[in-house]
Amino acid sequence: MIHPDTAMHAIRILGIDAANMMTQMAVYKATIEELAELADVVDERSWEVIMSDDEEHRAMTGVMLPPDQQVVLQRILMLINGLR
Repeated sequence: MIHPDTAMHAIRILGIDAANMMTQMAVYKATIEELAELADVVDERSWEVIMSDDEEHRAMTGVMLPPDQQVVLQRILMLINGLR
């Protein structure tokens, strides 16, 4: 049979672990909600496609973003990196 002090200690540890897990889940949920809100702000139509100078093989080489879109995408990347 387990000693009552050991049982109480285990219950305290379990409570702390549950609180930590709930906190982490709340952080993930808030991050996902913020990502969803930012995704609504992204306007790909405002992006300027940069094409290569090669006339034979004209291909997209990049995208020029308006300053507001750049801030939104940087925030999205920061939130994604925070999930790692």
